[in-house]
Amino acid sequence: RVIDRKLKIGVANGTVHADGELIYAVKDMKVGLANQEN
Repeated sequence: RVIDRKLKIGVANGTVHADGELIYAVKDMKVGLANQEN
C-alpha cells in the first residue's frame, strides 16, 4: 500500500531469512519513498 501525499509512504509486511531460517519479521512497516531524478 502506498500513501500518496506530499511525502509518499509505503506500508507493508515483510520477512528476512538467512540460511533457510526466519531471522526477522515485521508487520505494517512504514518507509518513506523518494523519486530519483536523473
